[in-house]
Amino acid sequence: MVSMKPDDENNHLPNDYRRWTEPTEDFRFFMERIMPAIAPHRCKFHEKKGIRKLSEIYTVSDEAFGLVVLLNELHCWEEKANEKETGDIGKTRKTFVNGRSGNKQGWNIKGVNIYNRICKNLQKRRLEQVSMELERKMYEEYANINRCKTKNDSSTEEELESDFEDADGAQQRELMLTSHKLRQGKS
Repeated sequence: MVSMKPDDENNHLPNDYRRWTEPTEDFRFFMERIMPAIAPHRCKFHEKKGIRKLSEIYTVSDEAFGLVVLLNELHCWEEKANEKETGDIGKTRKTFVNGRSGNKQGWNIKGVNIYNRICKNLQKRRLEQVSMELERKMYEEYANINRCKTKNDSSTEEELESDFEDADGAQQRELMLTSHKLRQGKS
C-alpha cells in the first residue's frame, strides 16, 4: 500500500494508490479497519459510511497519518505474525517512533518529513478524477448496505409493534405491565 523507498515524485505513495477503477481488498481493509482507529470519536466511520464520502469522513491528515503508521509498524506486525508460525521471537523496532526506546521525543525527523510529503501528495491525489470515482463507488456500496439494513430494521420494528395490536396482544401487554408493577411493589 505504501513504500519506504521514495518514488520518482518523492511522495512515498505507490503510483497506483487511489488510482484503481475498483477498490482493492487492501484499500478496503485500510479504510474500514485501520482508519476508524485513527480518530474514532471524531471520524465515526461506521455511522457515516454511506452517508458521506471517505474524503468527508477522513481528512487528508487522518489518511496520511494512517499511512505513516503503516510505514512505522507494518514490519513489526508481520514479524509478530511470523513469530506465531515459527516460534522465533524477534525484537523489531518501529521505524519512526518507538515507545520502548526511552526516547520521549515522539516521531523522528524522517517520519515527520515523510508524513508531510504524504499529506501534500495525497491532497493532490484525492482531487484526481479516478480517486473521486473510487470514493463514489465505495459510497454507493455503503449506501446500498445502509438501505438494506434500514429496510430490515424497520420491518422488524413493525412486526414487534403488531404483536400487541390484536385483543389478545392488548391483554398480554396489560398483564406484563401489571406483573412488572407488582414486582416493584406498586399496585
